[in-house]
This record gives sequence, C-alpha cells and structure tokens, in this order.
Amino acid sequence: MKASVVILCVCVIAASTPSPVMAGAGIGIGPKIGYADYKGDVLPSSGDVGMTTYYGMILDITTLPVIGFEFHANYVSRNFEYTYSYAGVDYTTDFEFQDVFVNVIVKKNLIRQLASPIALYIGAGPGWHLLNTEVVMEAVGDGLDPSIELTLDPSMVDNPVVLMKNAVKMSADVMAGLKISLPSMPLAVYGETRYGIVFTEESLRSFQVEAGAMLSF
Repeated sequence: MKASVVILCVCVIAASTPSPVMAGAGIGIGPKIGYADYKGDVLPSSGDVGMTTYYGMILDITTLPVIGFEFHANYVSRNFEYTYSYAGVDYTTDFEFQDVFVNVIVKKNLIRQLASPIALYIGAGPGWHLLNTEVVMEAVGDGLDPSIELTLDPSMVDNPVVLMKNAVKMSADVMAGLKISLPSMPLAVYGETRYGIVFTEESLRSFQVEAGAMLSF
C-alpha cells in the first residue's frame, strides 16, 4: 500500500508532455532553512508539535526539458512541555521530538517560456524519516523517590504517548515551489511548501515551508 501511494504520486507528476526548455536546467546544490509542523497521535496533548525551525541541504538535478529531481536532507528537533497523569497526580515535563529525514522528489515545471529565469513547479515523491521521541518522567510525589528519573514507559501513565527510538518510517510527500535563477550569476533562490504523510503505527503528518539558495553548475 505504501509503495503504491508513492508510485502513484510520482506517475501523476511524470505523465506530462515535455517542452523545449526548463528554467534553471543543470545541477544546483545549497543550504536551506524552513519551518515544519507535525500533527498526529504519536504526539502528546494537542498532538501538535507547532512550527519548528529546521535546517538542511538540497540537491537539484534538472536534466530533462520539464521533469527534474530534488534530493533533500533535513533535521528537525523540538522540545516542548508534556503534562502526564500518574496515580491521579499531574506532572509537567519535557517531550523531545527529533526527525532526521530525506526526500526524493520528482518535479514538473509549469512555466514553459523559453529561457525564463523563473521555474514554477509541483512535485511528489517518497521520504524516509529517522524518528526519535523521548520523555523523562521525574518520579515525584505519591510515595515515589523524588531523586529518581525514569524514562517514561507509556503503560505507567494515564495519558501515554508513543515513544520511538531510531524508528525508520517511510512517507509520501507532495510539494509546490518557485525557483528564480539570478541573471549573469550561477546562483538561484527558491521557496517551497510540502505536505507529507508519515507511515507510522499511529497517524503522523507534516507540513513544511522552506527557502534556500543553490549554486548552479
């Protein structure tokens, strides 16, 4: 099922008749910065990480008239408060969420003017996520030793969360973007927005907005 969703997304992007020129043809590589928001049942409380800054790199390969490829590497880390209940008592502690992920995107240019410095495009493709979530529960009150810190076992609390340790999960992502090649310079700037479904045991969805610069070859 996962593979069929990804293949369908890629086929929808690739099934278009090419035009003579695509803006910014060649290879580009550079850094990027963005904001990511994750929602899903694997997260505590509201199930929303909130907008979180992330950093990464992009490799853009545009060798065909209309179809191009993007390879993304990204790192997201966020700590936020988590309130859990144990034996009728509420405690507040930190919930740590980390996602190291890569995306392979097949994209299609929507602007077909010759020698245009602007590329407006859409794309889709698979992603792979290395997920880590952790909560440290301070065992205080209710007869527990206040000096002991325990890694949270979901079965120990009334409102458990799903903990993941180096969990590798696949995703299906769709995106839209705009790239502008600077005149007389081997440099391009771009902005993209992306939505992805991460195939975890519980639901997890991601929304990202990012911008960056690429040195073109």
